[in-house]
Amino acid sequence: MNRQLSLYLDIFRFTAAALVFLSHLPHFVDGYFWQLAGFGHEAVVFFFVLSGFVIAFVCTEKQESAFDYVINRTVRIYSVAVPAILLTFMIYAFIQAYNPASIADLQPSFSSLPQTLFSALTFTNQSWIPTRILIDMPYWSMGYEVLYYLFFGVVFYMTGWRRWCYLLPILLLMGFSILLYLPVWLAGVWCFRMKDRLQLSLPVAVTGYGLSVVAIAIGSTDGWEHSFNLTANITGQWLQQGLLLETAQHFFTDYFLTLCIVLHILCANNICKSVDFNLSARVQRWIREISAHTFSLYLLHMPLLYLVKAVFPATEQLAAAIVAAVLLVPTVIWLISRQIESARAAQRNWLGRQLTRVWQR
Repeated sequence: MNRQLSLYLDIFRFTAAALVFLSHLPHFVDGYFWQLAGFGHEAVVFFFVLSGFVIAFVCTEKQESAFDYVINRTVRIYSVAVPAILLTFMIYAFIQAYNPASIADLQPSFSSLPQTLFSALTFTNQSWIPTRILIDMPYWSMGYEVLYYLFFGVVFYMTGWRRWCYLLPILLLMGFSILLYLPVWLAGVWCFRMKDRLQLSLPVAVTGYGLSVVAIAIGSTDGWEHSFNLTANITGQWLQQGLLLETAQHFFTDYFLTLCIVLHILCANNICKSVDFNLSARVQRWIREISAHTFSLYLLHMPLLYLVKAVFPATEQLAAAIVAAVLLVPTVIWLISRQIESARAAQRNWLGRQLTRVWQR
């Protein structure tokens, strides 16, 4: 992959995580920073497309083996998911003891703790029946993405009847809502395969890039979403009768957003190949550093924000709530993420040894 495109996608990825964080922030600081809210769901669509793009890259360009695919995806997911689950349950227990009123409005939507833990660890929290992972709302997307990893791994590495034997249970496990977003994820795969085939002149690429930014901005507005989803409801109202999960309600406009994101990446790729931005080694290291904490920022911020809400209610201690939410929460996430990242190589080596022993028997 072009080095400049790789750096750009790192910025793109971190920006998406930051948008999710900022979209949730006003709720915990008495509505302050409301101007930054409203793009959380759209940012998750960015993640889905980028996820498909990256998986296609590691499987084709880096030629990752099936063995490495299993190890790398497992470590990548669980190294952050397990700390997120532990943090969520610990903070939930603390809030229940210290200030249960701060999450009283959420309690009716919670499932039993054993069911919640099981669905979180198995990533079945969005399979047909949604299970909210307590106060970690962004965790919902894991129930989509992990099944897409399984789907692609089977399609890419298996052939013949064995492929279908594994594929059919995965498709059944997905449920209708996750299946609806599979084209969004696969669009990222297609985008990667097209990036070297689509050759654009610099003026055309710059124009397409600008238009894609405008289209993404317009496609993320509430008015645009409501008009398109009204059309979707008229033509397919039966989808809304319990078959479609809340997290998939905007699938129609998300398809449009997906096309805009794909156009954006393809045009950015052509620009990166045509223009040398001459970024210093220091800037490149900084970009890589912040992007390494994207996943942790995405999964860890919500439990910590609810902790802030319980300890510093914004209606009573607004200044403390703002300082804690804006400064302390990102700092804690960064500290936790550094530990996660430093342990990942050892976890990968350990899992590799265990799987090697199992497969050699």
